[in-house]
Amino acid sequence: MNRPKALPDKHLRIPDSAVDPGRYTETLLQAAYEAGVYDESTAMTVRGRLFELLAARLAHFTNGESCSVPAETAQAVLSAVLYTLDLRLLTEPDPDAAAACLADVSPTQLFEAGLTLIKRRLRASELLWRKHLPLFERLPDSVMRTTAVSGIAGFFRAYQPEGLSDRIPITADYPLYCGMNDIRHLRGVSFLARYLQGLCDEVRFLSKFRTDTVHAVLSAADCLYRETPSNLFAPLFATVIGMTLLGRPFSAWKYGLNGAGVDAIEALYDSGAFTLSSVRTAAARVCDLLMLDGTTAAYISEAAAVFYKSASDCLARRMPLLAFPCTDAAYRSARYVYDPSAEDKAFFRMACGAGELSYRGGRMTADAFRCLDFDLRACTDAAEKTALILSRVTGLEDIADLLTADTAALDGREKAHLYASLPAEARQVLEEMIGEG
Repeated sequence: MNRPKALPDKHLRIPDSAVDPGRYTETLLQAAYEAGVYDESTAMTVRGRLFELLAARLAHFTNGESCSVPAETAQAVLSAVLYTLDLRLLTEPDPDAAAACLADVSPTQLFEAGLTLIKRRLRASELLWRKHLPLFERLPDSVMRTTAVSGIAGFFRAYQPEGLSDRIPITADYPLYCGMNDIRHLRGVSFLARYLQGLCDEVRFLSKFRTDTVHAVLSAADCLYRETPSNLFAPLFATVIGMTLLGRPFSAWKYGLNGAGVDAIEALYDSGAFTLSSVRTAAARVCDLLMLDGTTAAYISEAAAVFYKSASDCLARRMPLLAFPCTDAAYRSARYVYDPSAEDKAFFRMACGAGELSYRGGRMTADAFRCLDFDLRACTDAAEKTALILSRVTGLEDIADLLTADTAALDGREKAHLYASLPAEARQVLEEMIGEG
């Protein structure tokens, strides 16, 4: 095969940014040609051998009837073949080495090696799942339990390593607290392995507490937590971090944070003592006290950074209940009554679509805000979500919170629709409010 001479190791010809880990083989072939690592003849030869492999896999998939398969079937098999090759080529140290491997090694050999990796990861994931199954089954009835028990079991029953290996034959309804954005591009057993590891890390943390403690804290965060696809790790983690920051003893954690505790956390924020460093130190202390190590300690460390950002946003807008679940019901219902000035009220009284966005007695309580967030998840499109928001929200500060909140109930497109639906005067006030925040 006509291939260019190798360059010195210190000069990488294919930059990492030129290849996509989610489509590694496909983008590697193109990047190698564009970088001059493959000449035209080499690129055509590699591509031809890949088509030969595809034909062989189609014949295997259709029991010898590969000449008459629908285009959708051919595309599905091609996607699975490339995914299997990706796993093997991603074991190479860099794109240059992967490109050399793709040119020098038979695609059939690469496919078989990738298939071995798939089966190995599948077996390791099943062993990890079975090890943690007793912990999953002790979880309170919730989306997390359903996903971790029956959902993952369904994956192992339906997954086809030698068939459509890039498919994910389940719906992962439960959102992990950390890393969901990092694994959305993953496919097949690669997704399962990372997702399952996150589930195991979260359930190890939850298992360190009594069932009634977990229920009390989760109920303080959302009384409907059993029916909603909300993360169960977050409220308990927030409570434990809060207790640690306040120097509360381990034995007091089962009571959760009361109103005075939330006020104390707010005071820490106002004094500048609530920092990323202090949260990370508290997280490390929690790991020591709960005897968490390995991947779970790493997950807790990552969670500390995620939590600090979301909690800081809530505290900056005086919404600590969204960051720290409070077990004091009277405190929850009495908080967040905003007393606007006459000038503010004038701005709030403005027509907005079929209804009227105005100040009518105060800002929404945290419970009402959480209820709105829950109901938004049942809406099917941006227009329906906007209509629901405008039917319940009574002030622009709540609109500002919805536009800036990091919530799965509203994505960027839906926030843009809500913003565009407001009168020009409201948008002007919101820009000032959000800018100041």
